[in-house]
Amino acid sequence: MQQMNITYKGKDLCLAVDYRQSNDHLLLFLHGLGCSKECFDSAFKDPGLEKFSMLKCDFVGFGLTDKPKEFTYTLEDQAEVISIILAKLKPVKVSIIAHSMGGAIGLLIAEKFKELDWFISIEGNLVGEDCGLVSRGIASQTAEEFENKGYFEFLAKLEDSNRHDFNEWAKWYRQSLPYAVHESAKSLVDWSDSGELLRIFNALPKKAYIYGDEDPRDYLIPQLQSAQTIKVSNAGHFSMIDNSTSLYGHIADFLKQN
Repeated sequence: MQQMNITYKGKDLCLAVDYRQSNDHLLLFLHGLGCSKECFDSAFKDPGLEKFSMLKCDFVGFGLTDKPKEFTYTLEDQAEVISIILAKLKPVKVSIIAHSMGGAIGLLIAEKFKELDWFISIEGNLVGEDCGLVSRGIASQTAEEFENKGYFEFLAKLEDSNRHDFNEWAKWYRQSLPYAVHESAKSLVDWSDSGELLRIFNALPKKAYIYGDEDPRDYLIPQLQSAQTIKVSNAGHFSMIDNSTSLYGHIADFLKQN
């Protein structure tokens, strides 16, 4: 693990990152709600992606990054923090590979980022239906209710699950600041319901949407305009855990296209 220090709105922040510099094309990996950069560990070992520079980082409030209570934890502030890191690295070209909530944050970055090549969404939030029971359920609670009870109830469900991906999620979720999870969920629901995420995604020239075959997206696929769509076999919401070889193979194929 490495660290990157930035100043945002007058506050010093230390972000936990993994950064590998290989060439002038940077792959930026963005994790989901209650997750951490470790969910993309397999990407750094994938032979099809070995020639690319890579960056994965824990959002503020998640993983091993700073967790200040005074941070807003809105998606737009998370996007601004990542944009500052990109400005420091000065990549020639960037492709964003983003999962779940990270897909929404990635779109807010992509809309302003001139060096963007591909935007690859791994079940990233685009519409209100994407919020499901988890983020919408968290957002429906008060911050106090969630911090005192809801956070621990959901953690117990993840830990007690017989699904490997949920058990991995529990490890990352345990590192998250409860207040950050709650405020991020509220912001995620607002952005997903707004229609803006889908608008931004559909306006991007080079984009792909990837989802697991155990997690159907029939309500969404017809709304995607000129996007390449891929279904990963034997995978649910966390295809990077369930079938990382297939997922990163598809991503490598996208990146080969002009």
